[in-house]
Amino acid sequence: MASLAITLVLLLSTASVLFQCSHGGRTLAALVEQQPLAMTYHKGALLTGNISVNLIFYGKFTASQRAIISDFVASLSSLPHQKDSLEPSVATWWKTLAKYFSTSRTPLPKLSLGKLLLDEECSLGRSLREADLETLAAKGAPRNAVNVCYKAASFAALSHANPRLGKTHPTHRLSSKGLSMAFSPPPPLLLLSLLSLLVLQSSAVIPRMLFLVPQQPLVLKYHKGPLLKGNYTVNVLFYGRFTPSQRAIVVDFVRSLSAPARSSRPPSVASWWGTTALYGPGGATFLSLGRVLLDDRCSLSKSLTDSDLLTLSSRAPHRAAITVVLTAPDVLVDGFCMSRCGFHDSGRGGKHGKSRYTYLWVGNPATQCPGECAWPFAQPTYGPQTPPLLPPNGDVGVDGLIISLATLLADTVTNPYGDGYFQGPPTLPLEAVTACTGIFGNGAFPGYPGNLLVDPTSGASYNARGLAGREYLLPAMWDPKTKQMTDSDPSAASPPVSSSSATDTPSPPMLCAACAGATASWSSPPPWSDSSPPPAYRPIRAPAINAPTATASIVLAPVPQPLPVPPAEPPYRFEIPSKRISSPDDIRRFHSSEAGRHFVGFVATLSRSVRGRKLSDPVPSPLPAPLSGLLSLLHTLARWIDEIPPLPHASRYGNPAYRSWHARLTDEGHGLVVALFPPSDELHPAADELLPYLLDSFGNAYRIDYGTGHETNFAAFLYCLARLGLIKEDDYPALVLRVFATYLDLMRRLQITYSLEPAGSHGVWGLDDYHFLPFIFGSAQLIDHKYMKPKSIHNQDILDNFSNDYMYLACVGFVKKVKKGVFAEHSPMLDDISGVPNWSKVNSGMLKMYKAEVLEKGEGMRNTAH
Repeated sequence: MASLAITLVLLLSTASVLFQCSHGGRTLAALVEQQPLAMTYHKGALLTGNISVNLIFYGKFTASQRAIISDFVASLSSLPHQKDSLEPSVATWWKTLAKYFSTSRTPLPKLSLGKLLLDEECSLGRSLREADLETLAAKGAPRNAVNVCYKAASFAALSHANPRLGKTHPTHRLSSKGLSMAFSPPPPLLLLSLLSLLVLQSSAVIPRMLFLVPQQPLVLKYHKGPLLKGNYTVNVLFYGRFTPSQRAIVVDFVRSLSAPARSSRPPSVASWWGTTALYGPGGATFLSLGRVLLDDRCSLSKSLTDSDLLTLSSRAPHRAAITVVLTAPDVLVDGFCMSRCGFHDSGRGGKHGKSRYTYLWVGNPATQCPGECAWPFAQPTYGPQTPPLLPPNGDVGVDGLIISLATLLADTVTNPYGDGYFQGPPTLPLEAVTACTGIFGNGAFPGYPGNLLVDPTSGASYNARGLAGREYLLPAMWDPKTKQMTDSDPSAASPPVSSSSATDTPSPPMLCAACAGATASWSSPPPWSDSSPPPAYRPIRAPAINAPTATASIVLAPVPQPLPVPPAEPPYRFEIPSKRISSPDDIRRFHSSEAGRHFVGFVATLSRSVRGRKLSDPVPSPLPAPLSGLLSLLHTLARWIDEIPPLPHASRYGNPAYRSWHARLTDEGHGLVVALFPPSDELHPAADELLPYLLDSFGNAYRIDYGTGHETNFAAFLYCLARLGLIKEDDYPALVLRVFATYLDLMRRLQITYSLEPAGSHGVWGLDDYHFLPFIFGSAQLIDHKYMKPKSIHNQDILDNFSNDYMYLACVGFVKKVKKGVFAEHSPMLDDISGVPNWSKVNSGMLKMYKAEVLEKGEGMRNTAH
């Protein structure tokens, strides 16, 4: 029996960035224009002419492994099967090197497969020196050749002892045009290594981990705002169920921050906290435990918004205090796990609401996202899959919560109101600890927290000691005095590095101040298996506190592809949707379901349908009945705005007249949906299932807000109509250019007339505070435009003359009308996107970001009906 009971989204619009002020926003990493990388030609010789690539396999390689590599080499200079083929090819990639050779006025070398030499018996032994590698390379042709040596993964060699993928060595004594190469990685990285060395033929080793490359100095600028200095109390509110032992871990940590030096052996929590005294004038910040409040019955429900957290923070005294709100594992908070583990912010208090106070929130990630917010005590969700460490207090969730709490306390006192110490734009600040993402000790790199102390009794990892014999793992903090990673407790003796972790290569320089001195044995980096070698990338400074960044997963994620909508077939069964998604596991089940995949495919198909089309382009006339019915419905709703004017209201957001408008929609919505169906049609009962999507398409009447989740509900409503066969794929261009454009106009009127608040955290993920889909459709419209580029949004004449034809330009124009100030400051994401070279990249990036940052965000998906 067919059913329309699909899992679709009633998402809130946005989520705050990990551990930054709630008004912040995060750059769309998939779309950001990177700083230009300049490579200087030093007038030396380049390889040119006909070059043969000789492959020398040392050790056991299967025939299929050898074939993969030899086929790749043969493909480098091959001709396409069709002269005008647009398919991506290895040869096309290789030809991009021609730009390098144009500088030196030499032709691009033409590579051909040369000799394939096998040495399966390992004639030079199973442990190779550099001289042995040169001997192996000499077995290939000495002239007009590149000799590549591959070593099997079953035994060790020199390059395994050094942090590099492979080695190049100019063999001038053989030939001025000869080049020998030696590789040691396991098979999955062989082609990557060959690509790197063929392109970058130099005598320098290729780093195994690019964080060994010298980094630009990290400097947190002081923006002259107030800092929290002197004596402050920390009030802690436990929201939801925390056991007495869990509360004791937190309370002891807070008491340890400014404890006397004699109260605990170094390295201590207090010595870690002492680094905050180096920030700005005013001396140290002394924290003491204030009130401990319990709300184990969850008085505001188990689903909280940012405004709820602000309300909770107001329960504690504000004078010279920081309020800490901690939520239990079963409490759902906007954006928790999907985009943040906590945040710090400020509110208004006092008799007249003129005094400012600071507060922060952290969630217990034990059940919702230990891999993101309790790393390194849980297997990471993204990045290198290293074994988790044992938590020092035996509680993965609370020990992870302590890392977040420590981070936010330090960030709060050094940047309490957004104008203290930070680097970057105010909307994306790197603060005292968030600037040191994922670093807990010396030698840290992505997937490895660094050298830590290990408790000899429990085997737990830690780097700081507190009161009552507590042990904690604390994140690195930037030292404004040294501007580098230094030991915060110089009195602590540095232990020797264990032999299992010693190498010939010195540890990479650290970027931030060390968390604490070490006085016991270092814990060794975890071993890397042959099938999963260390990644070759640099650590990304992200707003995350203690989790590997998810940015890479977005950038590398596949672009959602168009999919046909599966039709619902009789006999029909319709259900009133209910909200069932309450955890990340539920979200993953939704996206792996047929409904989830086809809904994303539906959005991608709508985007494709308007490629190269203007809003003013003709559409079939008359429109199909369902589309004309949708337009009539939207016009009716627009007329109600005239009939229900806004009420006098002093607040910036939330005119209560909107509730009257929405109440009328609730009363008459069923009839509006039924009117879309043919008379006496068997589909009329479907109105009960479709109505909730329509009601949630225009905002939330209780909160008087609107965001990308509500926008997605309208897309879900259209998807349901398509499943019922009322909207055909041939109707999609008109559906976007007429129906969705009219919906967008209606929402603009609602937003302005009734002062709808951006849902979530002030529209961080709604590119203009409210919307996402028009930017997807609008970028598709512009893909084939000959003259207009993403940077054209900065030309006001273009916006004035072409906004009526292109949805993207209309949205940018709207932003510039309603927001004041510098565009790059109030709309940093749109400004970043304008640096992308073409609209195709913008569109594909938008689709990926929509799936990752809207459809996969926790709070919105928890509101999903299915």
